Amino acid sequence: MTKPSHQSFLLPHICALENLECLDKGRTTPYIIRGIDINTNQKGDYVVKYKGAPQLPPNGSCKELIASFIGLELDQPVPLPAIIEITSEFIESTRRTIAFPLVSASMGNNFGCTFHSGYSQLHWAQSASYVLTNKLLELFLFDIVISNADRRVEKPNFLINGEDLLMFDHEMAFGFLDELPFLRNPKPWKIRENEMNWLANHFCFNRFKGKPLAADSFLVKLTSLDSVFWDKVNTLLPVDWHCKQTGEIKGYIDQLIENEAGFANEIKRILS
Repeated sequence: MTKPSHQSFLLPHICALENLECLDKGRTTPYIIRGIDINTNQKGDYVVKYKGAPQLPPNGSCKELIASFIGLELDQPVPLPAIIEITSEFIESTRRTIAFPLVSASMGNNFGCTFHSGYSQLHWAQSASYVLTNKLLELFLFDIVISNADRRVEKPNFLINGEDLLMFDHEMAFGFLDELPFLRNPKPWKIRENEMNWLANHFCFNRFKGKPLAADSFLVKLTSLDSVFWDKVNTLLPVDWHCKQTGEIKGYIDQLIENEAGFANEIKRILS
């Protein structure tokens, strides 16, 4: 898949045509929709996170899109993100359905991604192949990088298909943004004791605790999150999604990159 930093990368802009199926009646109530890409005229099925969902966090759509860009740039198995445009005609087509209140509160741009079928959930005690184990380690490290506390034992937010992995639901990423500025970790490459609360409940933590694992190959990839990448992110974000937090996210990750050795030591420490 083309990386966001590449000049040929295009973020699909999908005009929603048909509301198909509710995937999950949980916090954000994602739906499968059928839509058409306004740039290519190709139809396809997509997952949409309607911004009208009452429990979608502030800037949740923007944070999920940025997390997807980071995942793609770091060769992580995230579905291709997309902007899903909800029009008045689409809203009217759902009037006689249970989805109408949610859809009618979501006019305009919404976060979405390509829909993939054939995946299933991995049980926390289920064994994994060598290949899948390495992918799970990178998933764990990715969540530390984006400060994502929402991939829990009871809510993994990823699926598998053999040795293939598909990760999703990153609207709760960049948890440090929810803290008052003076309470944020001034040295984000150092993992504080209060951060161990969510790390210990991460789906992958106990799977890797006490095992000799190398994070070096993943951490080397972080250098790809450079100024070229962030400039492209700023051009790809919908105008109405731009916020000062984008710069705060960049600054946070820049510090991780600048202190890669210390970050690697911290990962070894918490897993020892």
